[in-house]
Amino acid sequence: MKNLFIAFAFLFVSISVEAQSQKIPLIEHFTNTKCSVCKNKNPKFYTLFAPYQSKIHHVSIHPSVPYVDCALYQANIPDNGARQDYYQIFGTPVGYMNGMEASNGTNIFTQTELDQSLLESSPIEMKVVENTGINRSVSVEIKTTGNPPAGNYKLHLMAVENELNYNSPNGETLHHDVLRKMIPDFNGTDISLQSAGFNQILNFNYSIPAAWVESQMYVIAFVQNQDT
Repeated sequence: MKNLFIAFAFLFVSISVEAQSQKIPLIEHFTNTKCSVCKNKNPKFYTLFAPYQSKIHHVSIHPSVPYVDCALYQANIPDNGARQDYYQIFGTPVGYMNGMEASNGTNIFTQTELDQSLLESSPIEMKVVENTGINRSVSVEIKTTGNPPAGNYKLHLMAVENELNYNSPNGETLHHDVLRKMIPDFNGTDISLQSAGFNQILNFNYSIPAAWVESQMYVIAFVQNQDT
């Protein structure tokens, strides 16, 4: 089980609470385009998730299980495979919220799990600024608002495609927040979280190939303690 402190995309929406900031939850949703169980559970999850879209970030990741020839897994084996290996995913669909495995019942998550995730705080705030176009620059500002515990911290950036139209073998036709690329790669970037008041800015670049829809692309950034 891995614990994430914060996840942001686009906007700076932190609220300071007793030297902490509101955590913007991140769902890592593992699914597979040939998985019939995914076709049954994913629509139920998206119905449950719809009221939370402005409050919780979501990314769908396509591992090699149960079908290694899943087209979206094959489109980016290193990055999908790295997140699969990190959580030791053996089947789909499976959900992780802030690095912790979900109940993975009928709707993958429960409403209680989603509600409780909105109550968590973080010792950092993050702001992501991204330009438009094919060749993009991404600036990530990290501000320490509390005193983070010691840890092996990595900054991860995910370039995701908001809505991807693809008639997959399991019958799903619309795929949400699809992981296209990790920036600069799946290893992430080592960062040091120092005491309250410390501020750091990191800059990245990535390009959008013709296979992706440029207008649907955006970046999610999050900091993860690799040790816990």
